Amino acid sequence: MCNIGDDSNGESIIKYLKDNNVETKYIHIDKSCNTASPIILVDETGDRHIIRIPRNANHHFDLSMIDIAALEKFDHLHFASANVVPKIDGKPLAELFMKAKNLGLTISLDASYAKNYNSFNNINDALNYCDIFIPSLQEASEYAQSNDIEEIIKFFSIYPLKIFGIKLGENGAIITDFKDRYVVPSLYEGAPIDTTGAGDAFIAGFVSGWLNDYGLEKCAYLASAQSASVLQEIGACVSAGTLDDAYKLLSDKKIL
Repeated sequence: MCNIGDDSNGESIIKYLKDNNVETKYIHIDKSCNTASPIILVDETGDRHIIRIPRNANHHFDLSMIDIAALEKFDHLHFASANVVPKIDGKPLAELFMKAKNLGLTISLDASYAKNYNSFNNINDALNYCDIFIPSLQEASEYAQSNDIEEIIKFFSIYPLKIFGIKLGENGAIITDFKDRYVVPSLYEGAPIDTTGAGDAFIAGFVSGWLNDYGLEKCAYLASAQSASVLQEIGACVSAGTLDDAYKLLSDKKIL
């Protein structure tokens, strides 16, 4: 569920999703604004820097555009864009998560941050209904106001999260359920072409494993394998592999 403009960029998104057998009927088309079309600059290390265009469809997206009744059909809710949808950030996000939790869904969250305001306020309440939260080290440090891994984990341990993790870029990731902890390496070899979408792929792989009742370590490796696939080409999903591709990578590396 999202909000897009009635424009060529929105049409391209819907076509891409349909071509990949993704349901599109819950996408809200807003004739009053343009589809969010950020400019992404990729440096020589493959890292990306995002320039977001103001007053786009993301800025119009609110709870009225989310079909709450439709959530009854699903087992899991993933919210991919906290801190870039101002009409949902904060209390509305917590309200959405509470409703989903009451319907029996499990919930995962991905979030960005902005240095010109306290982005953590936008997710603080929602974390009380969240099951999985795996920010990047940069994001986690901003939220916890600390660069120390142990302090960051301690900071998030007060929430009823089932899984917390920190993505460490080329150094892999730390995943914990606050009892056991695993450090998994990056499974991509060489310099990445473009890191855009790597974090999204990581959480997609992790949640896929978690919903299949895999153990914590296996979920973490599956996430790392899925993330590795998108680093091979410019673009967030140009080289994104399937779940079978992730399993093959793990098998080739004799991990699973």
